[in-house]
Amino acid sequence: MAHSDLTAANLVTQVKANLGNRTDKTDANLLEWLNLAQTRMARRHNWNELHLTTSQTIDPLTSASTFVDGGGTIANYKTYNQKPGTSIISTGHTGETITYGNGGLKAMESVRVSFGDTDGGPYTRSYMLSYLGRRQFRRLIPNPESSVAIEGYQTVFTEENEQLYLYKIPNRKYLIEIGYFSWPAALVTSPSDFDGKDDILINLATSIGFHSLGMKESGVQYYAMSEALIQDAIAEDEATPSHVITGKGTSASTTGLGGDPWNDPFVSSIGT
Repeated sequence: MAHSDLTAANLVTQVKANLGNRTDKTDANLLEWLNLAQTRMARRHNWNELHLTTSQTIDPLTSASTFVDGGGTIANYKTYNQKPGTSIISTGHTGETITYGNGGLKAMESVRVSFGDTDGGPYTRSYMLSYLGRRQFRRLIPNPESSVAIEGYQTVFTEENEQLYLYKIPNRKYLIEIGYFSWPAALVTSPSDFDGKDDILINLATSIGFHSLGMKESGVQYYAMSEALIQDAIAEDEATPSHVITGKGTSASTTGLGGDPWNDPFVSSIGT
């Protein structure tokens, strides 16, 4: 939950006070500036509070499934639409829609696939997929509707036109979990999705407001204040103690991954 006590109306009131409580701009104008301020802040940094996860079950593809092209051959990858509120058909086979929180997907961080001994769970084993750039993906898989379909564990993914592409063809039911950074949800009535950053939003929205009124000097002053606050917030966001992970150790007699401490940089107690 966001560490904020200021609702959207409270934020509007603060911006209005900075502008001298003038009446030639409506609350709707001020709310729009606040939402622009949110977007600008989100562009600057991948904030911890905007990191979320989402999941979806991957069903096996068969010749009788909906995931086939017009000729009835199985596609070599499965697509997932990442654009909210729409469905999509790509390369002749139907995609599924992934639901993202807050204001939608900004940047994907990781894709994990889990499976178990029985389809549908429990999912007792998991692994991370590797990312392939779009051009590399297309070069390595130039004909995704090939009748020579490769089934098995998904190993790679890519993103293109707001879709997620997986390869290979699912040969069983999997659970896909996506870690991602989101855009903040638009301010309407509730507090912002940002944690403890109301002062930044207020100053940045005030700067936008003064610039829209042609009062450049005041706008620059509030922008400078918001910029200093943003730099402080980024430094604090990157200084989370639990995110400083140190690996050490050279001994093969370790409880790390398979006795190879160099393969397990996330355990700081290995070695002697």
